Amino acid sequence: MIISDRIKEMRLKRGFTLKQLAEAIGKTEATVQRYESGNIKNLKSDIISQIADVLHCAPAYLMGWSDVEQSDMDVKLDPRVKKIYVYGTVKAGPNGLAYEEVEPDPEFFDYEYIVGDYFALRVKGDSMIGDGINENDIVLVRETCEIAFNDQIGIAIVNGEEGTIKHIIKTENSLILRASNPNVKSREFIGEEMNKVRIVGVVVEMKRKFGRK
Repeated sequence: MIISDRIKEMRLKRGFTLKQLAEAIGKTEATVQRYESGNIKNLKSDIISQIADVLHCAPAYLMGWSDVEQSDMDVKLDPRVKKIYVYGTVKAGPNGLAYEEVEPDPEFFDYEYIVGDYFALRVKGDSMIGDGINENDIVLVRETCEIAFNDQIGIAIVNGEEGTIKHIIKTENSLILRASNPNVKSREFIGEEMNKVRIVGVVVEMKRKFGRK
């Protein structure tokens, strides 16, 4: 089917994984895989429009009605940037990370260095103001279960609940989540308590929009 081939073509061209496209349109990875294999017939027009918006192409191109990827009305996407959706929270889900409170408008980040799985989070609270990271700032996070060096800023989930942004310090017998706001107490997990903490990513970039309430 033309539509299944073109969804896959544009997904790969824009640098999206199956997981990233699925999250952006609110579907499961398995569902998107079925779209690309042609196992779902009569795909609804609203789903096609969603996919076209995320992949920044014309719905008519996905449908096979046109060989032009973008209509004249579309804003050209700079090939050096990548569209990543912003989430309000990240938790430990049964099948991996569970993202919640997805924002309707994505952010754009430099495509050239984005390799692997990334997600963006809106910061809540003021525990990292010592690093210039304020509430409502957006951080780009590379998904990983390890830190590259002690005191690296990352996202950790404690007891499967909402993720927190902190400096992460690991030793053989302890793990510290260090705030950079002197008024916020850091948390230390020793011995078996370390199993309560799951590192899910490291922060690689921050954005701020002024005037947001």
